[in-house]
Amino acid sequence: MSSTSVIFAPAFAGPPKTSIWPKPRSQKVRIDAAGSVDEIIKASKLSGKVGFVVADAKTGEILESFNPQLSLPPASVAKTVTTLYGLEALGVAYKFQTRILATGPIENGRLNGDLYLVGGGDPTLDTDALGVLAKQLKEAGLREISGNTYVYAKAIPYQKSIDPAQPVYLGYNPSLSGINLNFNRVFFQWKRRKGGYDITMDARGLKFRPRVAMATMEVVERRSPVFTVTSSRNMDQWTVSKRALGRKGGRWLPVRRPDYYAGEVLQSISRSYGIDLPAFKIATSVPEGAVLASWSSKKLEEVLRSMLKYSTNLTAGGGRRVGQSKTRRQSADFARLGQADDHLDARNNRCDAREFCGPFRA
Repeated sequence: MSSTSVIFAPAFAGPPKTSIWPKPRSQKVRIDAAGSVDEIIKASKLSGKVGFVVADAKTGEILESFNPQLSLPPASVAKTVTTLYGLEALGVAYKFQTRILATGPIENGRLNGDLYLVGGGDPTLDTDALGVLAKQLKEAGLREISGNTYVYAKAIPYQKSIDPAQPVYLGYNPSLSGINLNFNRVFFQWKRRKGGYDITMDARGLKFRPRVAMATMEVVERRSPVFTVTSSRNMDQWTVSKRALGRKGGRWLPVRRPDYYAGEVLQSISRSYGIDLPAFKIATSVPEGAVLASWSSKKLEEVLRSMLKYSTNLTAGGGRRVGQSKTRRQSADFARLGQADDHLDARNNRCDAREFCGPFRA
């Protein structure tokens, strides 16, 4: 009788030299899995008319399309063109500048000359930024001036509203100017009391909340319209229907004279720093002078990113005009499609998806 012995020994093996990944599916398989364009649009439950083009950014070759020649108003999608134009004309690191100049020396706290608030078209300038400028004036030793104060707002051409066809009270349809403040909006706040309403019009920021006199509000008894405004050389006089007001509330209203608005707010904040400034006048030019205070916006890249996120019309319109003033480089695509975003309803500004691809070619 024989016997057999079996000996078990552990087996050892090293790890694979490379990780084993499944092979990716072909592009055609991925496209087929996504379904047809008709199926995708139907599943998205989009209303209205739909048209699009997917194109190669380098060659312009159309990879996919649906109603590519359907003419539609681009509306705020045109801000993508404005972004490209701004980056091309000004550069990603560009910063908008707002300065305060003095035409004479400061002696014993008194400026022997005039003071100029010089706008550079900054679409993001706010009340707190003017507070920084006022603080710099104090640090420069300014307490009063012998001359006049001026606002220069001609860095870009003045435009009364972005779209004249829109209702007058829309906060996203303000004026455009070489100096802009709080997106050229003033805050209207009301609270009902016995016999009427307590009303304030202010230029609120995070730190400062100065009231303004260049924008006034009167509550009137009528059914419609809800708001009316009469704009004079240096004032916006608003009325509001009493029936439209509840117990209390607030909303932003557009400003039609941002130059006087910015001047009044700077005057008010400067007073809180112990600086006595007279009312600002409007300047048609900027003389030579020493820079007493300056404010820089964030880099253009950040400004444009915020514009795309919040769809701010003032940034689009104002920023494009600054670019036009700095350079003459503007293609026909930029001129036509970028301009479309000036009018919010874009009644007369239409293009098809194929045409809209033009500015995006590398």
